[in-house]
Amino acid sequence: MSPRGLVVVEAAELVRMIDTAVRRALDARSEPRADGEWIDTRAAAELLGVSTRQIAKLAAGGRGRPARLSSSRVGRLLRFRRADVLAMLEGGA
Repeated sequence: MSPRGLVVVEAAELVRMIDTAVRRALDARSEPRADGEWIDTRAAAELLGVSTRQIAKLAAGGRGRPARLSSSRVGRLLRFRRADVLAMLEGGA
């Protein structure tokens, strides 16, 4: 009998489970999205040539002012549309 909370999986089943998970992850990554590519704070900072802290400030706005860079939250993380970041870059902001 196995200890409580321990799951025993045969090697072949584990390989199948891993293969399935990897295929799903790769498929999800390669699917085209109608709303464009989303990037994280670090990638947005690299595109604009500023710090990640500055990106957070641009996304936050402040004191009644709207955000200068639109974003979406995924849990605690900010995500940005690449097209929006590039538009900001072209606008000279």
